[in-house]
Amino acid sequence: MLESPRVKNVLDDLLRGKEINLRDKKIGPYSKDGIVVLKCLRDFSEREFIAPFGQDKLATLIRVFNQALTEVVISEASEDVQLDEVCSYKLGKLRASNFRGLQIFNGPVFEYNFDGRTQLISGSNGTGKSSIMNAIVWLFTGKLLWDRTEPSIAPVISLYEKKENNLEVNTIGRVWPSECALPSVEHAIKNMQSYNCWVEVELIPSSGGDAVIIRRDLTGAKKSKLSNMPILDDLSIDLSLIMPAKVNHIQFTADSDLAQIFLNVSGLDSMNYIGIYAKEMQKACTRYITQKSLEIDRIDRINRVLGEKISSRIPNDIKDEYASIGTTGELKDRIHKKQEWLTKQANERLIKLKEVLKLEEIEDFNVNDAFTQKLLTKIIAAHEAITQSSVTEWSIIKDFSKSIQSYNASEIIEFSTVITETTEQLLLALIWYEKKQEIKKLELMLQAVKLIPIDSDISNCPLCESILEDTNSVKAELIALKNLEDEASLNIVEIIKRCCNRLKSKVPHSLNVVNTSDFVQNFSKDVNAFIYRFLNNGLDELKANLDPKINALVSSVNFKEYLDEDIERTINKLGINDIHCILDDYTVLANEYLDKITVLNWINTNFDSFKTDIDNTLGYGNTPHSDSLIHILTVCKDIVLSIKPLQDACLEMEEYKNNLILKGKLFNEHQIIERIKQALIELESQKELADNLLAEDLDMVITRIQMIYGELYGTDEFPLKIIEPVRTGRQIDMKFLVEHRGILVEAAPLINASRIRALLWAYIFAMSEIRSESTQRTWLNFTLLDDPLTSFDEGHRTRFARRVFDTQRKNQFIITSHDPDWPRHMKQYGVNPQIQRIKSLSIVRNVIDIKEWKAEVGKDLKSWNEDKKDEQLAKRFVESVRVWIEDELKDILVYAPTSPKVDDNLDGLLKKLNDAISRVDFYKSAYYRELFTELKKLPKDIHNAHHGGALRSRIYCDEAAIISQSYMKISSFLDLCWDDYRSKIYTVSTTDLNPLSI
Repeated sequence: MLESPRVKNVLDDLLRGKEINLRDKKIGPYSKDGIVVLKCLRDFSEREFIAPFGQDKLATLIRVFNQALTEVVISEASEDVQLDEVCSYKLGKLRASNFRGLQIFNGPVFEYNFDGRTQLISGSNGTGKSSIMNAIVWLFTGKLLWDRTEPSIAPVISLYEKKENNLEVNTIGRVWPSECALPSVEHAIKNMQSYNCWVEVELIPSSGGDAVIIRRDLTGAKKSKLSNMPILDDLSIDLSLIMPAKVNHIQFTADSDLAQIFLNVSGLDSMNYIGIYAKEMQKACTRYITQKSLEIDRIDRINRVLGEKISSRIPNDIKDEYASIGTTGELKDRIHKKQEWLTKQANERLIKLKEVLKLEEIEDFNVNDAFTQKLLTKIIAAHEAITQSSVTEWSIIKDFSKSIQSYNASEIIEFSTVITETTEQLLLALIWYEKKQEIKKLELMLQAVKLIPIDSDISNCPLCESILEDTNSVKAELIALKNLEDEASLNIVEIIKRCCNRLKSKVPHSLNVVNTSDFVQNFSKDVNAFIYRFLNNGLDELKANLDPKINALVSSVNFKEYLDEDIERTINKLGINDIHCILDDYTVLANEYLDKITVLNWINTNFDSFKTDIDNTLGYGNTPHSDSLIHILTVCKDIVLSIKPLQDACLEMEEYKNNLILKGKLFNEHQIIERIKQALIELESQKELADNLLAEDLDMVITRIQMIYGELYGTDEFPLKIIEPVRTGRQIDMKFLVEHRGILVEAAPLINASRIRALLWAYIFAMSEIRSESTQRTWLNFTLLDDPLTSFDEGHRTRFARRVFDTQRKNQFIITSHDPDWPRHMKQYGVNPQIQRIKSLSIVRNVIDIKEWKAEVGKDLKSWNEDKKDEQLAKRFVESVRVWIEDELKDILVYAPTSPKVDDNLDGLLKKLNDAISRVDFYKSAYYRELFTELKKLPKDIHNAHHGGALRSRIYCDEAAIISQSYMKISSFLDLCWDDYRSKIYTVSTTDLNPLSI
């Protein structure tokens, strides 16, 4: 938070444990917590002091309070230098290098001598007026004025360069100090951290002794360094540098609080903010304390429930021993001992489980490790899954059950007879087929012999294998033979097809249900699906023990014992036939039905016993074997279930302990916030302290304020009469009363912003005068006023000027203004300050320039006289003369019928001067006519050139010569006109500014 030097010293004293005595009130010393909280609040930004004051702001305060408890609270010692003699100082020479706005980076050193005198520095916006003020403020405070408000720490800035396309930028760096002039791109890229920014001021002592030179340097370090600074009165810096900057930027509303405005301008508002913050945050603390108390009560209730659960989980056989464990020590230690004992009990049970599961290879078998936790969960899951299922759910058992349900013995016998008879009939058909083939072949061979002539020489004859010609008739007979063979083949295929159809039509329903696929494979699938998939991750030994038993069950199934051998022999007779390849369809079908009959016969005989064997092997029966799977799983489950309450009790104890830790944390937070609340109760006195300081100020200077206010506003309708502090409890309200027709009324609703600012200026001036006379410490006897004209309406600016430019006063004022009319108005009323013109940085100027304007004309004339052939020097001289004459005429012509304007050129001003001479008595003096006559002799080009514009190119050295001849006469006539102007202006009423009435 921003602090004025006076507030900083007061708060530093409070942080050092000192007591502050004001107006019979004692504030402090603060407690240790009060000091810590005050330290925290001083580091806060202004937004932390803006409502609402809720949990977010309180959380921030708690966090920084905890951090600050271990930090050094007392402020660092000052580096100021105590001088042998206490005196006051005025501002002398100012020098600066690389300071923002005063020169280009690494350019010439800026230098200007204020010479201990009051000065007005005039120039347009952006010429560097505020930069001069900023340099002085930075030197004394290490901070910058931002828009002429209270100084604050200057932030670092980022530097960029344009890319080639001019549409994007590259970041050069982000740590350039904003106090320092901006470097070139080349310098920033090569050495971003290289800069040497410094400001030094020569302070001229009132005693007339040697000047004191103080200096602040910034050379890449995080903080600037101040050297040779005298120990100043706290209010000196406030009144000289800070408070005047605030007056013009006070925001007024219809319900503006004058007390708050005074606190703000005096710099005491930071104390006021702390006091308000402390008062409001006490409410947030109360809410927070209530919330934490409720959370602590909730944790106590949860722990009571947990305690009951833990007690209920302890097995009866170990309850007495459990009660004897952890009976001494702190609660957390007692719980820890019980946890260890319960864990030991659970591990003893785990040893038994390890033996049952034969897990000898696992040495570290602890109830708290991850493997054990997974194993215990796996046992419960496996036991539940296996015991909740049954063998009847297995696919192969379901198939066997269906077969049994549809089994009909008579149908099976009858179908077996069908297979036998059909097969025997097929065998007879085959015999018939073979005989018939032999007969046909013999007949054909005999026919072929008959057809073949004895003397013919043919090949491929059936008898002699002679070659037959294509025309031989035997070939046709041979073709007929082949056709008969094909017909015979077709007949036997038809017979086989009919036999297959007969078997299919006679098959009983029970054989359609029987599944004769691989029994071993199907049985293994069921075992894996219902048993083995649960026996892994620590239960593999159970699977290994079960494997031989499962294999024995599989081996006990022998379908061949129930094979009908008569049918098999009958079918096998088909295989010895030479044409058995065409019998495959029938053979496969007959064997399939034979296999089904075999399996069905086995199922009918052995199904119940087989299912019972499976149940007994797995332990599904009512009296499972001790080595059966389910018996072993049940034993393991019982062990796990005996461990589970102990585990749950341990986990609940852990939760209990965590709740205790949380409760301890909440209790600590509760205590911290109680401490913060008590500290805030102390710090609420900050508002009272700020009010008392302001009341003390006003008590001290009330008479002087009324006098100065009268000077600024004369016979004002509402003259200030009384400033009355009204105390309500610890709070002070300031009442500002003015007199209206003998009645005292509150000022705020009646006086306007201009009068309020006049009241503030009166306060600042009065404080500066009174405190400088009474202080026992070194005093800065100068005041910086940056563009103060906005403080007043048009009619009261001159009153303000007369006060600050009064040569009889001891205080030095440095005033800046961008309004060119103000100097003219001051001259109009006989106020003649030392006016300096400021020229800003430009393409041809690498440091701002401050000089008296007329001296600048003389310098340009001298330069041109040294080389009258130099056209550029001639043009510069002509321009200086033109601007100088225009400026003087604008000052003189204030009472002209047509007032001059800022952008009037010389030709327009001459017309207004001529009009004023002819119409207004104020300008009847001969000096004005002679001045007009002399000005008319100047070249026409200078008449038409606009103020601030470029000169016509045809103004050459001969025109400069003409002007130089007139220059001295014009200067003399101007001085005479000013003498006449001043002699008349003192006879004009300051309340009647109408020039036509003079």
